[in-house]
Order: sequence, then structure tokens, then C-alpha cells
Amino acid sequence: MRDVRYEFCWACQRPWKCSGSVRCCGNDGCDGTDPRIRILAVAETMTIDGIRGCPSIRACPRCGLLINLTDGCRHMTCKFCKAEFCFICLRRFGVGHSLTACAIAPVQTTLVDPMWEQRADNAHRWCVIL
Repeated sequence: MRDVRYEFCWACQRPWKCSGSVRCCGNDGCDGTDPRIRILAVAETMTIDGIRGCPSIRACPRCGLLINLTDGCRHMTCKFCKAEFCFICLRRFGVGHSLTACAIAPVQTTLVDPMWEQRADNAHRWCVIL
């Protein structure tokens, strides 16, 4: 069996036309931007737990899976990577997370937080404070 190589653009999902370029696929209308970033940019806002102006769609800060919140609370558990985070501030959800003074994180312009595992707010989630 012979391996067949197929190159395509992650952004527009069409065959790669350019040779030697990592930024331009050569397809009309493609600027190389991941389509999920566009979805995040135009997401409507909503009120979550009394906080107005929260984006209704977020990317999991650990794996980039898009999550569309239609109702419920701010505590998210990603179906793919199981990361637990706050839909409002995008910080790890758990001990020390403030339910009243949570600041709205800006609309995401990247899909994953490369420092997710090392961030200070990623302390052990199930710690019991006595």
C-alpha cells in the first residue's frame, strides 16, 4: 500500500496550493485565521450568575474546544480534556475562586492558554481549607 500525502489548510479546510509557505494556503478569501477565532469574536453576550456582558461562547483554555453556554452556571468541565474552569474569567475553578468578584476575561484571540498547567490559579482544586 502506498502512502498518499494530502496537504490542506487548517483555517479554510481546502487543499493547500502554495509551496514553501507556512502562512498562505493560496486559496481565495483565506487569511489563515482559525475559523474558531472568528466564532469567538462574534459571539453574543449574555448574563451569567448576574454578571452581564459575558461572551456566550468560549474556548476551553486547556484544549481549545468551543463551548456554547446557553444556560446554567459559570462552572465548566470540558467534555474533551476535563479541565474545570470559570466561563466568566477563564481561570481554573476551585478553591479561592471568587463567585462575586469574578472579572470578565476578554474575548479570546487564541484557542488555548499555553501556561494553563503552570498558572498560579491552578492550585489543587479539591483542597479543603479548614
